[in-house]
Amino acid sequence: MKIRTLNLLLILTIAFITSCNNDDDNGITNDSFNVFVLREGNKCGIVDDIPGTLDYLIEFDQNTADIPISNQTIYYAANLPENYRAKNLQINITFREINENEIVNCDSSIGGDDYPFIYILTTN
Repeated sequence: MKIRTLNLLLILTIAFITSCNNDDDNGITNDSFNVFVLREGNKCGIVDDIPGTLDYLIEFDQNTADIPISNQTIYYAANLPENYRAKNLQINITFREINENEIVNCDSSIGGDDYPFIYILTTN
């Protein structure tokens, strides 16, 4: 009886350990990236669902293969602090993908810039 209990406990422990995954798919990057603040965006306006979003476009200056979410180089910068909203300013950021409830449609067919959003976590 003790061996069955021990075997069951061992199997449950192995199942628990193997189900844990260190690759958390929440879109947060631990790496920092150099970007240039390009300009205000075009026709997207204030995005109420994402605090701090006022149409600012940023461009990554590194090889786009290093950016973990897309092969794009230009993004809308949600949560870009006001003191970093200056054209041609070079900054270093960490970021995450936006959440489903933060998704914004800025469609180029209605005059907006057709770039994805990222959420800025830190700047310096």
